[in-house]
Amino acid sequence: MHHHTIIPYVSLCSGYEGIGLGLHRCIPNLRTVAYCEREAFAIANLVAKMENGLLDSAPVFADVRTFPWNSFTRLMAGGILSFGWPCQPVSVAGQRKAVDDERWLFDIIADGIAIMQPGMLFAENV
Repeated sequence: MHHHTIIPYVSLCSGYEGIGLGLHRCIPNLRTVAYCEREAFAIANLVAKMENGLLDSAPVFADVRTFPWNSFTRLMAGGILSFGWPCQPVSVAGQRKAVDDERWLFDIIADGIAIMQPGMLFAENV
């Protein structure tokens, strides 16, 4: 991997973007091309970090259910996709509805991965 080649990066369920911040420390030529986060506070945090130069400026999409996977397919062939999907549907502290929980996003993300076919994945079940 050449250090001058830009590596595109998409962050889903971005939260405060911890995975991306870590990846940027390890891969200096990583360039975020999209974030996806539905929580308003987390979106505001992402925007503030972009404005302060702590994160790459990129669009923030508000829902993985409507994320434009096809728009990133060609770009992400050599790129990295990260996601930290919600654990509430399977948590022993919750109602354990699993796939019947409205917050169950894994199947949607898995379908998106099949469309986008990124070069690498980083997944965290938070």
